[in-house]
Amino acid sequence: MARIAFDSRLVQTAVIGSKNSEQPIILPMEPDELEVHRRRHPTYAYYCGIQLGGCGGQLADRLYRDGRVCHFAHHPDPDGTHPVCHRTANGEDSADHLFIKQGVTRWLNKQNIRSKTKLRNLGRGPGDAVDIHLPDTRHRIRFHLTPGLDVSAWRQADEELTEDADTVDWVLTDDSSITRELLSRHGYCLRVRCETDGAERRVHIGAQHPGHPIDWTPLEDCTLTPAGLLTPAVESIRLTRPKPRPVGFLLQGEPVFTVTTSTQAPAFAPSDFTADERQVILADVKPTTDSRVVRAFVSLPRDVPAPTPGNVFRFTGAVRLLVTDSNKLTEAQWALEADKFVRLDAQEARRTGPCTPTVSSPATVNTQKLDRPQQQATPAQVSRQTNDAQPNAKALQPQRSAARSPAVAGLHKALKRVAELGSTTTWESLIGMVGLDVAHLAGPMRRNLLVAVDDPVSDAYPLLSVLIRERNSQDLSYMGTILKMHGLQIPGGEETLRRWCARERERAYAFYGNPQRTMPPRLGAGPVEAQPREQPGRQARSKGVLESSLGRLEERILEAQLVLEETRHQERRRQLAKTIKNAQGAVSSYRRALKQGTAYMKWLGGNSKSPRDYEVDLQGAIKAARAARSSRKKRTQRPG
Repeated sequence: MARIAFDSRLVQTAVIGSKNSEQPIILPMEPDELEVHRRRHPTYAYYCGIQLGGCGGQLADRLYRDGRVCHFAHHPDPDGTHPVCHRTANGEDSADHLFIKQGVTRWLNKQNIRSKTKLRNLGRGPGDAVDIHLPDTRHRIRFHLTPGLDVSAWRQADEELTEDADTVDWVLTDDSSITRELLSRHGYCLRVRCETDGAERRVHIGAQHPGHPIDWTPLEDCTLTPAGLLTPAVESIRLTRPKPRPVGFLLQGEPVFTVTTSTQAPAFAPSDFTADERQVILADVKPTTDSRVVRAFVSLPRDVPAPTPGNVFRFTGAVRLLVTDSNKLTEAQWALEADKFVRLDAQEARRTGPCTPTVSSPATVNTQKLDRPQQQATPAQVSRQTNDAQPNAKALQPQRSAARSPAVAGLHKALKRVAELGSTTTWESLIGMVGLDVAHLAGPMRRNLLVAVDDPVSDAYPLLSVLIRERNSQDLSYMGTILKMHGLQIPGGEETLRRWCARERERAYAFYGNPQRTMPPRLGAGPVEAQPREQPGRQARSKGVLESSLGRLEERILEAQLVLEETRHQERRRQLAKTIKNAQGAVSSYRRALKQGTAYMKWLGGNSKSPRDYEVDLQGAIKAARAARSSRKKRTQRPG
């Protein structure tokens, strides 16, 4: 073994406890500070850690008062010589990857956020990168700590990181081509650095944007939102910075087009040209009279009335062909930008247009953001059949479930199976049966889902919602609320409700059992008496509209979650999950507004999207996912 006479390396960092430890330390360089540290931690053992790229040997701290810097040194071998160590990074920043992992983990734990943290060796050493995976929000944070990453390698790494995540925050140490790429895409770039504080290094997150110095914020003052890692400076940039205009080229001629879907922006439209002042539609475009029709995204000014389906239009003025990343979610690979268009008359449309226009007049653009609440039948209007005319379960079930959404129908089918087995279940057990991740469903969403499963209520059918119980085998805590929403009032207290639910389970076992048996009669449950109330004011009416819209949005979220479980197309699965997450965040915001008594119309004035908008987004993403699944089935069934 090669030997050296003395250890001349000024090693500033080590790990505590063992050679495989990930607990870093930086040795205080001032003698007085090192003496204080020794008194505080007399039992610490230091190692040239494997995760530092070191040899694993034990280190000793060296204190000097002659002007030299205090540092670590390797323990000598038994013969008095020092071991050979090929560690290349010894300075105060040589353990920053361990300090970042430690600091971020501590920060997330304080917020009770579940995470998985991993050190990555990308070819240069164990400190190349730190990956943070947040499975509950399908988000990742990559701290890239080595220089030299080019755009090609960055794209490949980004694709790998998004295999199990919807979004990735890149946090970089150096100013590189990737920094400039992120600046051009988002208008800002996240940076990271560590500052020495005693025997530790504190993590700081920087916000870099063009023409300004980097704004540094301690990690503890940053926030983690569904949109990603934010610093106060990043929030300000996102709010004030105009979205950059994408690169484009003028298109010759005056193309004609027709709208293919609703006038709402598709949920899967490219994000790099959906500026706040513009709207995006999906259209069939015919660039010239002798060219074929192509499907394309079209960016139009938001203050221009959207073109209506069933008509043919011609662009007037400049039309730009936009350069954007390919979108794998639809067959549309082109994007156009225009400011003006005119509707063609029927004769001209038939001659040049991509479709035959409708005879009826064009539909009027509806600028009202709120939908009118749908009229629902009152409990008194629901016809109640008697047990003397008990129907056959399998014969009549299709009529009852014909109008159910896929989410409700899936849960209804699973609960029927539970009833056939004469058993009960829990929300957690239903994950495997339905494919619905109920862990992320709030209590009101679960309640509304069960109400939809049993609606409309009739004495001829048992309630299936009573088959779901808590983990402690007790009835659901909100079962009484469910019954009231059905228009049923159970007289008495908790014991009466418990007996009522037990009888309803007996009825379910009899009705859905094999063979089917005669159901015992339902225990007494009278209709809920209408309570006199004052005429609702404007704020109350607004809240009622919001509640109605939220109910439909929550049901659409449940449907989307079911579709997500069956989707195998990676890109469409990723987009659907992202759309679900956005809708869930919106529901939380709307519920919070209701709870705080905020008038809906006033509150919505500061927001760009209503519950209906999020519902349309979900419909588009669901449609795209189902189309991918249908295409996949056709390919697998193709002979040969």
